[in-house]
This record gives sequence, structure tokens and C-alpha cells, in this order.
Amino acid sequence: MSETNNTNSKINREFFEYYAKYSLIMSYRRDYRKLKKGESPDWHSSSLDTGVEVTRAINKDIYLAYNIINEYFGNVFVKDNIAEQIIDRERERSESAKAAGISIIDYSDISNINNLKKRYIYKTEKLNKNYIHFSENHLYMFTFKSMSEDEVKQCFDIDLAKYKMNFDICFINCFDRLYICDFVNRAVLYSVNERPETLNLIKKKALKKSRLI
Repeated sequence: MSETNNTNSKINREFFEYYAKYSLIMSYRRDYRKLKKGESPDWHSSSLDTGVEVTRAINKDIYLAYNIINEYFGNVFVKDNIAEQIIDRERERSESAKAAGISIIDYSDISNINNLKKRYIYKTEKLNKNYIHFSENHLYMFTFKSMSEDEVKQCFDIDLAKYKMNFDICFINCFDRLYICDFVNRAVLYSVNERPETLNLIKKKALKKSRLI
């Protein structure tokens, strides 16, 4: 069982990594096709002199929530209304779950801002310790819920001055919108709002590459 869980976790991680790469190719720069699979960072290109690390800005409880989503809907990116559907399903079983001492996840309490800030700091510390460095070092973060630009800007309220190295660009994926950010200068450079057909194409490519289809 443990080996199966480890395999599923690896495949699940690869799905997000490939999704990040294909979304960057289709939404940011076509030449990111040159990015090759690696480790610390997850993607790199010597010809572009660029590295991209991919992460999910979710804590342990939210990761459990993601597993619930994947169980119901497959490995897809979902919006808040689908999370509400899950709440409806779980509400029917909430009383028996509480009686059994099982915690029920309250999706309304999920804090994208705090999770993003914590994850950004964690990855910045890793960047300064054991990551391969390039001229351009980027971070790509997935969120659990949609975010407005004002919410994204609240994520910049962290102290980065103590770090020798910082990410040049941080991409924040909010389902159908990709924010391109500069955390050091506390700026949203711009955002890309993708069409549903483009999102479906990115998802299919990532599913195929991560062997989920």
C-alpha cells in the first residue's frame, strides 16, 4: 500500500509539474519548450539559462481536501462551485463523521494568502541552500481557490531582504488566471486569463505526460 501511495504521489506531483510547463509555453513564452525535467528546480534549460520550481501552496489539511476533489472529479483544476458540491456531499455525512471523531474540512476557511506566503518563504530558503542557480530563477505556485489581484498583492507582505537570492518571477496559478509577479518589488507585472479550450488542452497534455490517461 505504501509503495502504491508513493507512486500515486509521484504521478500526482508530475501532473502539476507538466501542467506548469505547458501553461507557461501557452501563456507566457513559447521558447519554454526547451525546459527539461530536473530536480531542484523541477524544470531547467541551459540555453535559456532559466530554472523553474513548481509547488502547491496548500497545507496538509488542504492537501487532504485536494485528494477528495481528485477522488470525485479526477485530477483536474476546480473552481469554488465544485468545492461547494463537495461540501454538500460531505454535509450529509458530517454528523456521523463528527461522532466518529473525523474532522470535516471547511473550505470557506482556506487561506490562499497565508499558504502562498509560507510556501514562497519555504521555497526561497531552499533556493538559497541547495538549488541549482541560473540567470533567471522562477517559482510557479498553484493555489486552491481563485484570487483577485488585490489578494495576490497581499502575498507580497513578507521580508525577503535577508535572503541573498530571490526568485526573479513568481507565477501564481489561480485556475483560469495566471498572475506573473515580482515579489521582491511587490508587483503584479500582468496576468493572463486563459480560455476554457486552452485550459483543457494544457490539462490533457499534462495528464498524458504524467501517465494519468
